[in-house]
Amino acid sequence: NVISVGGFFLKSHYNSRNAFYNPNPPYFGSQSVPNAHYRSDYWDQTDLAVFAQDKISPLSNLDITPGIRFINDQTNYYPGAQADFPQAYALYPNNNQGTLPAANVSHHDTEPSISANYRPLDWLALFGNYAVAYKEPQVGGGGGLYQSTPPIYNLEKSQDYNVGFKIHVKNGAYLHNFLLSASYYHLHFSNQYIPLFDSNGNYLGDANGDSVYKGVNISASDDVLYNLNVFANLNIEKADFNNYVTGGVSYNGLPVANVPNRTFNIGATYQYYQSGVLWEPKIWYQYVGAQNMFDNGLGATSNQKIPGYGLLNLGLNGVVPTHQSMVHTVHFSIDVLNATNKQYNPFEFVTGGGWLGGASKGQVLALPGAPRTIYASVTADF
Repeated sequence: NVISVGGFFLKSHYNSRNAFYNPNPPYFGSQSVPNAHYRSDYWDQTDLAVFAQDKISPLSNLDITPGIRFINDQTNYYPGAQADFPQAYALYPNNNQGTLPAANVSHHDTEPSISANYRPLDWLALFGNYAVAYKEPQVGGGGGLYQSTPPIYNLEKSQDYNVGFKIHVKNGAYLHNFLLSASYYHLHFSNQYIPLFDSNGNYLGDANGDSVYKGVNISASDDVLYNLNVFANLNIEKADFNNYVTGGVSYNGLPVANVPNRTFNIGATYQYYQSGVLWEPKIWYQYVGAQNMFDNGLGATSNQKIPGYGLLNLGLNGVVPTHQSMVHTVHFSIDVLNATNKQYNPFEFVTGGGWLGGASKGQVLALPGAPRTIYASVTADF
């Protein structure tokens, strides 16, 4: 048996301070005296956890590792807008987005887990695991828990398992350092709390529900030649809400927004010596599949989708021996991302209005993807 124990202590301090104002007449608002909504609320959160796990090997080729973790989350909330925006609070008390009094909330829970790894053959391993985890829901912004909704809630909970196999062929007739991994995963995310806001930071309400993420992940790598490695990865995923309620309306069965239906990567690296320098050029292609947008006006997933896109990337690494007394080796790296300068949108959503002036509600707004981008670095070994 191999027994492991440990834990962690995390403490955070968060201030939601923000001000919305119009400096033009007749409002003459300012950052210190905003004429529209404002907030300045504080959260002090302390997270404690201790865990223990025991790696049991009843057979030389079988490992079973049960584990357990005990957690305690404490949140201390106190509103601060009256002190931080005294003039605005005196003039516009109803514009303060932190409407509830101070509160202190504590949660504790138990997170069990178990994993197993069985190696029936030298080149084959079967694995599986199951785990439960908890987290605090999102707080902050212009409302929601503590600020405008009483902090009576359960921790968000995830229950996930995955099963799969791995193949490793060190040196076969046609395969060299060949790695293949395939797995099925299933994640149930429950007690979800999703606050909704408009573009001006106004709290619109919240949504509650639970969702299921499931899919298949496959990855492979092989040294086709002694100096040429090829690799690929494919993930196929489906994510849907079992339950989703906002504003008293049920949207059960909707897909979860911003989850690609598939992702795919393929590439190769090559190594060679020339003029005493070790060169390593590489090329890889990344594809992100279609994904549903979120509709801020509806407060739920839209039927409209963000189109899939693919990016070609190039890179070059090098190692240069200098034969100097102080600097022994110089390493350099150059990466060209989106080498073809493809135009794409990694994120799009349906706006609830308030953006860019005019009647924008129902329009699709997008975050453009990065154009061709070049990164370079140089390091030296002394």
